[in-house]
Amino acid sequence: MSAPQPRPGNGPLEQTIALGVGLYRLWSQGLPVLALEARQAGRSVGGIVFAACVAAMLFTATWLLAQASAAFALVASGRPLLPILLVLTVLNALCGLGMLQVIRHLSRNLEFPATRSLLQPSRDNSDPS
Repeated sequence: MSAPQPRPGNGPLEQTIALGVGLYRLWSQGLPVLALEARQAGRSVGGIVFAACVAAMLFTATWLLAQASAAFALVASGRPLLPILLVLTVLNALCGLGMLQVIRHLSRNLEFPATRSLLQPSRDNSDPS
């Protein structure tokens, strides 16, 4: 049995040249595409934030109109206005507090707790004695 013959084009020199050609293509073609896509992504984020703000205002108006309709319907049925407004206010406050709890819970993810613990020096290794 003879030793396998190296195939032409698979040596270290050819691989280095292929890597250089690939890096040149990335630099000359990939970076402009990356910059274009990053610019497009930035504009998309701006559009998403704008659309989300408009949607939030529209949903707020819808919520307020639904509450006003319910209040008017209850007043028209003979119930007093002030207790109705008080109940709606308390319900809105409880819903708002619930949403604040959700935000507080989700904001813990923004602290990158696992990454921070990996980057902090170990207390076991920091003691020189």
